[in-house]
Amino acid sequence: MPLNRPGSGVDGRLPVIWVVTVSRLSRLVHDVTPEFDERARIETIHLGFEDAAKELRRRLQTEHCDVLVAAGSNGAYLKGRIQKPLVLIRPSGFDLMQALSSARRVSPSIGVITHQTELPAFAEFQNSFKLKIEQRAFVTEEDA
Repeated sequence: MPLNRPGSGVDGRLPVIWVVTVSRLSRLVHDVTPEFDERARIETIHLGFEDAAKELRRRLQTEHCDVLVAAGSNGAYLKGRIQKPLVLIRPSGFDLMQALSSARRVSPSIGVITHQTELPAFAEFQNSFKLKIEQRAFVTEEDA
């Protein structure tokens, strides 16, 4: 494991950050990671929900990780299912609009899936602009 400057990490080692993503977060991490090469070891895990939880549990048996980073419903799903600190990145309204725009280019039928509760502000936005977008919330993997 690469050594950090004295006193910068546990036993002089770089902190290990696993970013768990099924979305655009991986592009952001890819763009930002080089800036942190000397301060942290950052790895992207491209899995979501229960597949991610199983993989994380498996890897944690033999590998070290200081903190997990995840976004949106995937992060909400993982929180409490993995015994490591998890930083939950909350997407902004602009992120949602970009995702909807990308989805519309792929299909005329699109939807928004959130963890536990639907977004009242999104429903209001949808009605105001007369957008036909399904919105559903899930709690369990089966619901998703």
